[in-house]
Amino acid sequence: MTSEPGKPRLDVAFVGAGAIARFLATRIDPMRASVTMLVRRPEQRDLLASAGIRADGPSGAFAMPVESFLSSEVPPGRQFDMLFVCVKSGQTGSALVACIAHLAKNALVISAQNGLNDDIVAERVERARTFGLVLSAPCEAVGDCGVRYLTNRPSVVLGALSTSGKSRMPEIRNLFDGRLDVSTTDNLAGARWSKLAVNCASGPLLALTGLSLGALADDMNLRRCAVEVIKEVLSVADRCGAAPAAVLGLGADDWAAGGSRAEEAVALFGRSNPKGRSSLAADYDRGTQTEI
Repeated sequence: MTSEPGKPRLDVAFVGAGAIARFLATRIDPMRASVTMLVRRPEQRDLLASAGIRADGPSGAFAMPVESFLSSEVPPGRQFDMLFVCVKSGQTGSALVACIAHLAKNALVISAQNGLNDDIVAERVERARTFGLVLSAPCEAVGDCGVRYLTNRPSVVLGALSTSGKSRMPEIRNLFDGRLDVSTTDNLAGARWSKLAVNCASGPLLALTGLSLGALADDMNLRRCAVEVIKEVLSVADRCGAAPAAVLGLGADDWAAGGSRAEEAVALFGRSNPKGRSSLAADYDRGTQTEI
């Protein structure tokens, strides 16, 4: 689906150009938006500008030509319609300082850091224009311009930080129309707890065993271990006063009960993506320090 005839493409920027930023950039419909990467290293800036970004994975290859600037050298007067924040959480404040002057008046800012910096973004922009993503898209960077995604069904949940921001969520969702599964939620914190439960149950097991999700699903003992981990995460969420979204299709009471229904949910998850791995497992395989 293309943009409306005569309507200019949006000018979308990413601050940070790691694996997740590259993955998201390649899933944007190029008929709807142009993409600019804001980076720290001149070498990466030059490579991105000349080669663009390429994503490879189980469901095919995607590519996106991009502009690229050092965050401190964006041309005067350049105004972005959307900004995806994809730096390490501790760098959020300093990254935004360099970007705020280049945001259009009603620009939207989307945190792709799973909730660790939402309030920092909102304080510097405006809560009604701040959004968060919950990504189920394990990835690993390939050089300075590539990314490998590790699941055949990557997906994203999008939420607004304020009630008034909800009406603008379609603007973000439409960027990825037909190229990425994007759903919306009124319970952003709950979606993050749900993802945390799945990550805790799968990431360490995949890293320690070297197995794929499909092989994990076929092992009764590992399935039961995953169930117990999910139960523990949901128990912690309850003690924190959180209301997690459904985990693999089941509510907290179903997980607390355990048994065959919970094990089958884990099995279905693994069998739906039999070759899948996690970002943590990929880091472990390479012997590199993980950010998970």
